[in-house]
Amino acid sequence: MELNKRPVLSELWQFLKGFLTILFPPSCLICDKALSIGTENEDLFGLNVCPGCKDQISVLKPPFCVLCSTPFRTSSAESHLCGYCIRKRPHFDLLLSPFVYERGIEKIIAQFKYGSSGREGKSLGNVMGRFLRERYPLKGDEILIPVPLHPKREKERGFNQTLLLSYGIREVIGIQILKDAIRRNVYTKSQTGLNMKEREANVKGVFGLKEREKIAGKSILLVDDVATTGSTLSECAKLLKRGGAKKVVCLVLGRAPFSA
Repeated sequence: MELNKRPVLSELWQFLKGFLTILFPPSCLICDKALSIGTENEDLFGLNVCPGCKDQISVLKPPFCVLCSTPFRTSSAESHLCGYCIRKRPHFDLLLSPFVYERGIEKIIAQFKYGSSGREGKSLGNVMGRFLRERYPLKGDEILIPVPLHPKREKERGFNQTLLLSYGIREVIGIQILKDAIRRNVYTKSQTGLNMKEREANVKGVFGLKEREKIAGKSILLVDDVATTGSTLSECAKLLKRGGAKKVVCLVLGRAPFSA
């Protein structure tokens, strides 16, 4: 199937979604206020936030690292490689994100992961898909691979947030998902609160690769919700590259400012 060409059933589903949106308008992801018709927020890639909460969302704009997209503190410089990518280049080829992980986006992701049973996953994935379609030239050989949770943590949470995001991305750009390509073999503690060295150690060697034959020679879109230091994404990218992937581009909803 060619990119951007939908079968009839998909077109019908899009029509029904639009009709249902009129009947049951979405709510702001920050304050839960019902959104009025016409609040598309095209400058935020369709993110569902009301005008009163919109200023809490920071779109990731230059200058930032041209490899890992870490936002720079100054607005006067041009985008360039950050110091960390110069000292220790990550295994992925590029990291893309529509938003800075702070304020509103931090609240939205926390609610999505811990307080909503994942119900906003597809709509947030749609946002990521629109951003990708606008900002990254798709070639047609890409495969979506979500960063996995350990089965124990997925059971605790009830869902894998990166898989739900991947479903939403697929609705927009129409490419294949390999949901079990990577497995997490070791149950590790949360990355929250760990510094860069601790994060790297926490994920080292914890992933395994499945379906190697399906990723050989392919361009991978590796999906996660947040990139903080990029340690998890780099570790997964290393595994995918060893399995024969041609290219690994990471796509996250929020990119955190650099933290050592």
